[in-house]
Amino acid sequence: MKLTGIYRKYTIYTLFAVLVLGSVTHYYIFRYSIHRSTDDVLLEYKQDVLEYAAANDTMVSLQELEMQHSRLYCYKVDPGEEQEHAIYDSLIYSNHEKEKVVYRVLRFDVKAGADMYHVMLSQPTLEEDDLMSAVILSLSLLLLLFIVASFLVSSYYTRILWMPFYKLLSQLRQYKVDRLLPSRLPSCGVVEFDEMNEVVHTMMGKIHSDYTALKEFTENTSHELQSPLSIIKAKLELLQQLEMDNPKSQELIQGMQSAVNRMSHFNRALLFIAKINNNQFADEEDVLLNEYIEEYLASYEDILINKKVKVCYRDEAPCPVRMNRMLADRLIMNLLSNAVRYNVNGGQLSVFTNKDTVKICNTYGNVLPKGDLFGRFIKSAQEKEATGLGLTIVKNICLKSRLKVTLDINETTFCVIIKKE
Repeated sequence: MKLTGIYRKYTIYTLFAVLVLGSVTHYYIFRYSIHRSTDDVLLEYKQDVLEYAAANDTMVSLQELEMQHSRLYCYKVDPGEEQEHAIYDSLIYSNHEKEKVVYRVLRFDVKAGADMYHVMLSQPTLEEDDLMSAVILSLSLLLLLFIVASFLVSSYYTRILWMPFYKLLSQLRQYKVDRLLPSRLPSCGVVEFDEMNEVVHTMMGKIHSDYTALKEFTENTSHELQSPLSIIKAKLELLQQLEMDNPKSQELIQGMQSAVNRMSHFNRALLFIAKINNNQFADEEDVLLNEYIEEYLASYEDILINKKVKVCYRDEAPCPVRMNRMLADRLIMNLLSNAVRYNVNGGQLSVFTNKDTVKICNTYGNVLPKGDLFGRFIKSAQEKEATGLGLTIVKNICLKSRLKVTLDINETTFCVIIKKE
């Protein structure tokens, strides 16, 4: 969910909480205001009644007192029984409404001449359920208007205030570590966005410089290692020819040659992985993996015959992939070379292809090494000449070429499955 969506969600939650609390507080505020207004009217009528009784020595009648929507009721009481009464709410039947209605009632005693009267003034007031409905309705309309205004305002400000953020995000999406840095965005006037822009561009510059330095270091190191390794290998071959009659020397020379070969293979494999990670195989085209499969099956034919491995190649449909042609060649070569190297005598090699999948399976007899088989330097203990980087290269090629690689292993069969994402 976007930040604006989260902001709107919590804004609505907050507004609903405010609505509930506001309904309660407004109810009591309105109730107090209405009661106070009604009480003021009743007290004014009371003062009129008292003044009329004092001036005329008789009790006022309803017709003589101007009372709108009010009631006046009085009766004589014995002297000494008079008392002051408070104002309260009471349900009184209304002939007009044909039901009981809430009235605000004021009771007091009046002396008119020689007589004492008990007077009850009543004024209709707003019922509590009507008051609560009015409060909720008014606040709900206010909440609705506030939500609509909030959405409109937030949408407007999202397009304006957040525009520098989205521009910076677009730059980050398009940023490639092997390319030059994009131009710095102009200042937008928002301190937080300007600081983020500065930090991001500083970080991208550091990443680019570190990448360039690492790329140069890897290439230079691999190049510098390859030259002395070739020299050592050539001199060992020459020394082997000179020591043809010395079995002990031959054994030592062969051991050194084996170590040099492994080091050379390691160096080339690590350099190849570095080139993949450095995006040095950027050129892509449509290639058919079936062509490479058929080519390498033919090149490994003698080895397969010697190991008496039965080959089953089922091509349901060509498998076209958009990728670098050199990476496609290395991908199939690594998969099939592993399938041939780790196969058992009299075993089986199965290859299946369709428009989306390449599946290569082989029987195996060695104990599988522990850990992630796609990790670096993970190899069988029985294969001394292996670098342990074959499946690592396969994994990196698949990541680079938007392919998904998985393993399906049982007790006798080892399968590598390549699928287009």
